[in-house]
Amino acid sequence: MNLTSLRLDPFHNYHTPRFSPSIFIQPFLDLIIINEFLRRRSENEFDKKNSEIVSSIFKNHNLAKFNSVVEQAFIKSKLIYKISLYFEKKLKKIQPKIVFVVWYYGVYGASMILACRRLSIPTVDIQHGVQGDLHAAYGRWLNVPKHGYNILPNYFWCWSKDEMNVINKWNNSIENHEAILGGNILLEKWNSKEYPFVIEFEKVFKQLNLTGLNILVTLSPGISTPEVLDNLFKVIAEKQYQFNWLIRLHPNMLTEKDKVIADLKKYKIKKYVLDEVTMLPLYTILNNTDLHITHSSSTVIEASILGIQSIIVNEYGKELYEKQIKEGVAVVRINPNDILSEIDDILKHNPRKVKIEASTKSTLIKLFDKLRS
Repeated sequence: MNLTSLRLDPFHNYHTPRFSPSIFIQPFLDLIIINEFLRRRSENEFDKKNSEIVSSIFKNHNLAKFNSVVEQAFIKSKLIYKISLYFEKKLKKIQPKIVFVVWYYGVYGASMILACRRLSIPTVDIQHGVQGDLHAAYGRWLNVPKHGYNILPNYFWCWSKDEMNVINKWNNSIENHEAILGGNILLEKWNSKEYPFVIEFEKVFKQLNLTGLNILVTLSPGISTPEVLDNLFKVIAEKQYQFNWLIRLHPNMLTEKDKVIADLKKYKIKKYVLDEVTMLPLYTILNNTDLHITHSSSTVIEASILGIQSIIVNEYGKELYEKQIKEGVAVVRINPNDILSEIDDILKHNPRKVKIEASTKSTLIKLFDKLRS
């Protein structure tokens, strides 16, 4: 569309070498964070103005006894404010027409949105996982001021009408927070299979030389222990030589790899692919997946769009993915025998049917037209 863009990546994943000229922003953010923690004991104007406000919010909600939580909330609000000043300087120099963020409700996302709000730059949060009535950042906002909040995005870019409807339940009479049906940008690119980078990643996957049926297992941080996934690990152990088990760690689990491998070893699971499946893009893996199994990963949603069935092995996942279960693209099976039976049944009768609800390019055009008007 002949538009220029600048991408800012926080966190410490310094991928090198890099395709385009880059500046690492995380060292600057780290300095702000370290400085704030070193100055925690000294009170400044921000402290005087806002500490009583934060405390009163907790007091009004009967949470005053959670003093440590009040302190954490105040520290977080200070960091959001200070980091927003850093982003504001960047934005004044760049002068963007619009800013897209992923994970708007994290410290960096909130800081960026606050900076944009001060400079009247519209913001868009891009859906990156499960959203619904039970999600604290997207569902059931009950007391939003008429003009909205200054750390909520102007637009919520949603994958499907279902996520859009969740936001529309509370934003009808509110300005500045609008849900739009945009579709899944990356999934749409991968499904087309016409972009060079998609083809290159496919070649890398093919080098694994897997023959037979591929079952993707997506793990999530904090809930991928033997205590939680005992039944699933038993199933993998029993069928490890019958299928190709593609075990994928959540991006926030990379430091837990050795522990996961040790857990698999306890169940005498030897035949699986983990490193390549974790490091390759999720959609490359999904394009080569016959069945998906998980505790509660949002990959259930993306798999359903590509017509891949999911088996959910925990009641928590049942609550999150009620829609997919009703549509028949996901089932809950907890007992090992039930999981085994479902695997056989799905792999025999699973006609893949891709379901993409929106064109990302047309949504972008509409969004830019709206900004011009």
